[in-house]
Amino acid sequence: MTNGLNRRDAIKGFVAVTAGTALSSAGSASAGAEVPVLLQTQTLPTGTIGSLKVSRILLGGNLLTHFTHSRDLQYVYSLAAQYNNEAKILETLAIAEANGVNTLVIHTVPWALDILQKHRKRGGKMQWIICTTAEIDNS
Repeated sequence: MTNGLNRRDAIKGFVAVTAGTALSSAGSASAGAEVPVLLQTQTLPTGTIGSLKVSRILLGGNLLTHFTHSRDLQYVYSLAAQYNNEAKILETLAIAEANGVNTLVIHTVPWALDILQKHRKRGGKMQWIICTTAEIDNS
């Protein structure tokens, strides 16, 4: 099941694509900017969940939904929301897919599905594992 790509090579690829994208788009991730879906240049080992082929590295959604585990540091949420705007999230999804990450784990926030659907319309094929939330009834 090996394909010749190890974790070290994958990390090098992530860093190279991230740096290259940052240098080539200097500021293009501002709100409303078009972010193209990058072609997949790397593959990662995969596992299977049911009939789904899932990369063994998953993209976590906490920063994309601005959930930073910052406890009482209220300003951190605002900083994360300012940096991770819609264009930056679309860019992150494209970079992850270009490097072989094919699955995102994300909790439900009102606007998350809209961004994921926009990524799909641009040609993205990211799979989603959606973590549901429920109201807590203390009765």
